[in-house]
Amino acid sequence: MVKEIKVFLPRTPEAQAMLEAFKAELNVIPKQQRPRLAVRLLMNLKDPSKYQEWLENLDELFGGIYTAEFKKYGISAIPAVVVDGEKVVEGRYLGREEIKLLIQGLSPDLANIPALESQQPLELKPVQPTKPPVQAKQPPPTTTPEKPPTPPVVETQKEPPPIELAPVELEEKPIRPARPQPKAIQPEQQPPPRQTA
Repeated sequence: MVKEIKVFLPRTPEAQAMLEAFKAELNVIPKQQRPRLAVRLLMNLKDPSKYQEWLENLDELFGGIYTAEFKKYGISAIPAVVVDGEKVVEGRYLGREEIKLLIQGLSPDLANIPALESQQPLELKPVQPTKPPVQAKQPPPTTTPEKPPTPPVVETQKEPPPIELAPVELEEKPIRPARPQPKAIQPEQQPPPRQTA
């Protein structure tokens, strides 16, 4: 079930009708199961075709903070509908059937597909053959003994030729004897100081 619906609308009568349809469909759902509806009415925008110009002016006047939400969802035309953080509709007004499907978590485009009951059933007519089928003549039986079928030839994969590697010459280095470790220097023992009388 859908948890949150965000609607971005201009100030037009069609937008108001779409908002009323949203409210009517949401009121049918029990309050505990009802998705949250967030409505963003775009001030001073009465012509949806001027949305890009309006957005640029808003960005120029106030900086990116006021247009961040539009850019976050990639909204390039209004009206726009975002369901659970994903843009699902933009650039067209939705009817009540489309809104109903959208609230159920389905694509609103399903509302434009005609119901199966409204489609007329196809009449299936049996196909009548025009001529009786022609039977192929079978060759007369032969008296020569049949040879047993030859078994199919199975090709075996040949092993690829071995790859010859060029010999690698190792450079011999003379082995140096290990250096003797220096002995720890013991402090010289000095004779005890002479005592003079």
